Amino acid sequence: LPKNVVLPQLIGSTHEVAVIWDKYKQWSTKFARQGLRLKKMSLSKQHLYTLQLIYTAKNAGHINGFEMVLAESNADDQMNAFLSSYRQSLIDYPGRIKTVDLRYPSGFSISQHEPEELVRTDQN
Repeated sequence: LPKNVVLPQLIGSTHEVAVIWDKYKQWSTKFARQGLRLKKMSLSKQHLYTLQLIYTAKNAGHINGFEMVLAESNADDQMNAFLSSYRQSLIDYPGRIKTVDLRYPSGFSISQHEPEELVRTDQN
Protein backbone atom coordinates (compact mmCIF):
# COMPACT_ATOMS: atom_id res chain seq x y z
CA LEU A 1 0.00 0.00 0.00
CA PRO A 2 1.14 3.58 -0.58
CA LYS A 3 2.43 5.33 2.54
CA ASN A 4 -0.39 7.88 2.69
CA VAL A 5 -3.23 5.31 2.71
CA VAL A 6 -5.01 5.09 6.08
CA LEU A 7 -7.03 1.93 6.58
CA PRO A 8 -10.13 1.96 8.77
CA GLN A 9 -10.40 -0.12 11.93
CA LEU A 10 -13.35 -2.50 11.76
CA ILE A 11 -14.14 -4.47 14.92
CA GLY A 12 -16.69 -7.20 15.51
CA SER A 13 -17.22 -10.93 15.68
CA THR A 14 -15.99 -13.08 12.81
CA HIS A 15 -19.52 -14.09 11.77
CA GLU A 16 -20.44 -10.38 11.35
CA VAL A 17 -17.54 -9.48 9.04
CA ALA A 18 -19.68 -9.16 5.88
CA VAL A 19 -22.31 -7.04 7.65
CA ILE A 20 -19.72 -4.70 9.16
CA TRP A 21 -17.89 -4.33 5.85
CA ASP A 22 -21.10 -3.57 3.94
CA LYS A 23 -22.17 -0.95 6.50
CA TYR A 24 -18.71 0.59 6.48
CA LYS A 25 -18.79 1.02 2.67
CA GLN A 26 -22.33 2.42 2.72
CA TRP A 27 -21.82 4.82 5.62
CA SER A 28 -18.32 5.99 4.72
CA THR A 29 -19.69 7.18 1.37
CA LYS A 30 -22.47 9.12 3.11
CA PHE A 31 -20.04 10.66 5.60
CA ALA A 32 -17.56 11.62 2.88
CA ARG A 33 -20.25 13.77 1.25
CA GLN A 34 -20.41 15.73 4.53
CA GLY A 35 -16.64 16.21 4.94
CA LEU A 36 -16.29 13.38 7.46
CA ARG A 37 -14.25 10.18 7.43
CA LEU A 38 -15.25 7.00 9.22
CA LYS A 39 -12.01 6.10 10.99
CA LYS A 40 -13.16 3.27 13.26
CA MET A 41 -16.30 1.16 13.44
CA SER A 42 -17.30 -1.63 15.79
CA LEU A 43 -20.34 -3.82 16.25
CA SER A 44 -20.81 -5.09 19.81
CA LYS A 45 -22.42 -8.29 21.08
CA GLN A 46 -25.27 -6.03 22.23
CA HIS A 47 -25.91 -5.08 18.57
CA LEU A 48 -24.65 -1.51 18.92
CA TYR A 49 -22.46 0.22 16.36
CA THR A 50 -19.84 2.61 17.67
CA LEU A 51 -18.25 4.88 15.07
CA GLN A 52 -15.30 7.22 15.33
CA LEU A 53 -15.51 10.08 12.83
CA ILE A 54 -12.96 12.70 11.89
CA TYR A 55 -13.23 15.82 9.76
CA THR A 56 -11.58 15.77 6.33
CA ALA A 57 -11.70 19.51 5.56
CA LYS A 58 -8.61 21.74 5.41
CA ASN A 59 -6.88 21.94 8.81
CA ALA A 60 -8.97 18.95 9.96
CA GLY A 61 -6.01 17.65 11.95
CA HIS A 62 -6.55 20.55 14.34
CA ILE A 63 -10.25 19.86 14.89
CA ASN A 64 -11.70 17.29 17.29
CA GLY A 65 -13.64 14.42 15.74
CA PHE A 66 -16.56 12.69 17.43
CA GLU A 67 -17.97 9.32 18.41
CA MET A 68 -21.38 8.01 17.37
CA VAL A 69 -23.45 5.17 18.84
CA LEU A 70 -26.44 3.59 17.13
CA ALA A 71 -28.51 0.43 17.37
CA GLU A 72 -28.13 -2.20 14.67
CA SER A 73 -31.90 -2.76 14.45
CA ASN A 74 -32.70 0.59 12.81
CA ALA A 75 -29.24 1.93 12.05
CA ASP A 76 -29.96 3.15 8.52
CA ASP A 77 -32.99 5.20 9.58
CA GLN A 78 -31.06 6.66 12.52
CA MET A 79 -28.10 7.50 10.30
CA ASN A 80 -30.26 9.21 7.67
CA ALA A 81 -32.02 11.31 10.33
CA PHE A 82 -28.71 12.43 11.79
CA LEU A 83 -27.17 13.28 8.41
CA SER A 84 -30.21 15.35 7.48
CA SER A 85 -29.87 17.36 10.71
CA TYR A 86 -26.11 17.57 10.28
CA ARG A 87 -26.45 19.13 6.83
CA GLN A 88 -29.10 21.58 8.03
CA SER A 89 -27.63 22.83 11.29
CA LEU A 90 -24.52 21.07 12.61
CA ILE A 91 -22.09 21.23 9.70
CA ASP A 92 -21.11 24.82 10.59
CA TYR A 93 -19.71 23.75 13.98
CA PRO A 94 -16.75 21.48 13.27
CA GLY A 95 -14.95 20.31 16.38
CA ARG A 96 -17.76 21.06 18.81
CA ILE A 97 -19.48 17.69 18.71
CA LYS A 98 -18.06 15.16 21.16
CA THR A 99 -20.60 12.33 21.00
CA VAL A 100 -23.79 11.55 19.11
CA ASP A 101 -26.20 8.96 20.49
CA LEU A 102 -28.71 7.79 17.89
CA ARG A 103 -30.39 5.10 19.98
CA TYR A 104 -33.47 7.18 20.79
CA PRO A 105 -36.69 6.23 18.95
CA SER A 106 -37.64 9.81 18.08
CA GLY A 107 -34.32 11.63 17.72
CA PHE A 108 -30.77 11.76 19.03
CA SER A 109 -28.62 13.44 21.63
CA ILE A 110 -25.38 15.34 21.14
CA SER A 111 -22.76 16.23 23.71
CA GLN A 112 -20.21 18.94 23.09
CA HIS A 113 -16.55 19.25 23.99
CA GLU A 114 -15.87 21.42 27.00
CA PRO A 115 -14.76 24.96 26.01
CA GLU A 116 -11.14 24.28 27.01
CA GLU A 117 -11.10 21.23 24.70
CA LEU A 118 -12.18 23.21 21.65
CA VAL A 119 -9.61 24.17 19.09
CA ARG A 120 -10.08 27.43 17.24
CA THR A 121 -10.63 26.72 13.58
CA ASP A 122 -10.31 30.31 12.41
CA GLN A 123 -6.58 30.71 13.14
CA ASN A 124 -4.39 31.79 10.24
